[in-house]
Amino acid sequence: MSLQIAGHEIRHVGVIEDDPGAREGYQYTLEDMDLKPVLEEGPLGRLEDYMAGQAERYEAAICDHHLAPSGYAAFNGARLVAEMSRRKRPAVLCTAWDEANVDEIRSFRRDIPCLLKPRELNPDSFRRALELCIEEFCGHFRPSRFPSRTLVRVEDTDTENAYLVLPGWNPQEVIRLPRRLISPEVHSCLKVGARLHAKVNIGAERQEDLYFDEWEGK
Repeated sequence: MSLQIAGHEIRHVGVIEDDPGAREGYQYTLEDMDLKPVLEEGPLGRLEDYMAGQAERYEAAICDHHLAPSGYAAFNGARLVAEMSRRKRPAVLCTAWDEANVDEIRSFRRDIPCLLKPRELNPDSFRRALELCIEEFCGHFRPSRFPSRTLVRVEDTDTENAYLVLPGWNPQEVIRLPRRLISPEVHSCLKVGARLHAKVNIGAERQEDLYFDEWEGK
């Protein structure tokens, strides 16, 4: 059996997870949906090689983020999900994440349409996550994901970070953003009081869900 979503037929789903117990849990969820899980036991090499080879066996994927520390893969899950999205192939990042890895995931968040925590995963939530991915591929963004050109005010800086305010999102909240996540072309503009523009999903409810793209300096 397969899922039919807006012209996408999904029969096989890659399961990219370094924990065997978690892989088994994902397997049960997919089998409940009459989908065929493709369990990756690892180790997986470079992302480019994986995408050109093993990843061709499935039409969609579910992926943990923390893959590299255990030696399971030479890449993290956020990077894999983002790469699949750029290729118009639905993939869902399912991971227990916190402030410690917000920056790591945010660098790919523009191309991660849906992020679930393991406790949220069930057949209904996974199907909906796939639908959200495919909707974005077609240019249909939900309000929390829509990229809007917006003002970015620089409150402070240090050698590693810029501290920013988005008046169009929350004028009272300061967002710490590592310089490496900001386009190098505008680094010279990162001065206290400076005003820049970027494409940001200002409909996001939480700071950790914000992404920044297409920076413009003055």
